Amino acid sequence: MPFRAPDDWMYTARGSSSSRYPSLIEVVVPSPEIPGGCFCGEVRYAISGVPEQSLVCHCPDCRRSAGAQSVGWIFIRSEQFDLRSGSPKSYNSSVGVTRTFCGTCGTTLTWVGDQQPGRMDVTIGSLDDPNQFPPTRAVYRKHKLDWAAEI
Repeated sequence: MPFRAPDDWMYTARGSSSSRYPSLIEVVVPSPEIPGGCFCGEVRYAISGVPEQSLVCHCPDCRRSAGAQSVGWIFIRSEQFDLRSGSPKSYNSSVGVTRTFCGTCGTTLTWVGDQQPGRMDVTIGSLDDPNQFPPTRAVYRKHKLDWAAEI
């Protein structure tokens, strides 16, 4: 079956018809948008581009802030995050760390640390399609609960 590009791809020609070689076609693929939000729908966001990495954190701060055995995160540049609706609440979970969550339903949304300027971590569980970015590694494994399954 021949390849058929989606209708929203843009095409631009490079080169000229007078060139010895035919013009090259440059395909500009629209940057993906990754939607997400909280459980109740009050907070909605979109991430532009592709995350830098995805992982699971077993640190006590993540466990306690989310009320879970571990938290899955994607790492993005702060400018990739676009808050579309709602006003997340924030708190400092430790020195130099700010976490956000929905003030209505409590969904944990983001982590920002002073030691990583320009970076924001977004919970994988708050993405509309969390299966899109499965974690590829785990951090703070020494804090992993004894009963938590290995990833």
